[in-house]
Amino acid sequence: MVGTTSRKGRIRAAKPEEAATISALALRSKAHWGYARSFLEAAKETLTLTPADIDARAVNVMELNGEVIGFYGLSIHDDDSLWLDYLFIDPGVIGYGFGKKLWRHAVVNAGTLNHSAIFLECDRYSRPFYERMGAVCIAQIYSPYAEGERLPIMRYAL
Repeated sequence: MVGTTSRKGRIRAAKPEEAATISALALRSKAHWGYARSFLEAAKETLTLTPADIDARAVNVMELNGEVIGFYGLSIHDDDSLWLDYLFIDPGVIGYGFGKKLWRHAVVNAGTLNHSAIFLECDRYSRPFYERMGAVCIAQIYSPYAEGERLPIMRYAL
């Protein structure tokens, strides 16, 4: 995977032993948007990465001053499509451009995997971010965790 170092953060491959740290960050990031505790409990399994998940996916973390402040994960699904499975930023650093840096890193890495697009499922809070990055909504599905809420399925052309 591509490595990046900057004055504001360094992106590197995640280590399997960081699974608990990464999972806790995903939950904090999701909670930041005001979701109900019941929603967060229901989504906890989906937001929890294991060491095997890190080995199986292209998971990269962003560090700032030695602390993991964000991560993303790419994977190839059964139909051979490339998906951004995760992109989360610690709530304390949301709005400082780290999400955009992680996104750009993911796009570069995706480009090395010989796919024409990245697909992702997001929520109403992250959709504007992905639209600013150039992704377009191609479908919607119902959330398994919030009755009646529809989740956009987005596509980003590489």
